[in-house]
Parts: sequence; structure tokens; C-alpha cells
Amino acid sequence: MRDEGARLLMTSSECDESRPQDWHRRNGFTETGAIELPSVQSVPEVFFIKPIG
Repeated sequence: MRDEGARLLMTSSECDESRPQDWHRRNGFTETGAIELPSVQSVPEVFFIKPIG
């Protein structure tokens, strides 16, 4: 990814998944927002970013 010019890694987990969210925070990701898609899933999705450049 870096070789292709990516400067940011973005990932997500459902808001009720505390263990994946803890993993992201321990590994340098920062929570950046959330989105609700009630017709797709029952809980909101939280997004994390991490600079990689």
C-alpha cells in the first residue's frame, strides 16, 4: 500500500464489538466517526484510521 502512495489505513467494526475496537486503539488507530445503516445491519459501524505514510 505504501508503495502505491497510500498514506492512511481505514478500518471499521460494529459499535457493540469492544474487543476489536480495543485492538485497533492498542495498535495506533484513532476513532474517526460512525455510520448507521439500519437497512443493512442492526448496530452502527465505527471507523478507525491510522497514518501509514
